[in-house]
Amino acid sequence: MHEFLRKWQHIAHTEYTDPGSYFRVLAKAEQITQTGHNPDAVPVEQMHELLGRRQDT
Repeated sequence: MHEFLRKWQHIAHTEYTDPGSYFRVLAKAEQITQTGHNPDAVPVEQMHELLGRRQDT
């Protein structure tokens, strides 16, 4: 029960600070499920490069 409440506390705070964010996440998940890809995705190589640069600083 505590884990459930912690999860929803986070979602409630996010909705409070950015109304509609939860529904945008659900819509994005549905889009990815329907199309099979994420048009906003970044190639994994680019993410590895970014993470490498962050570790160097």
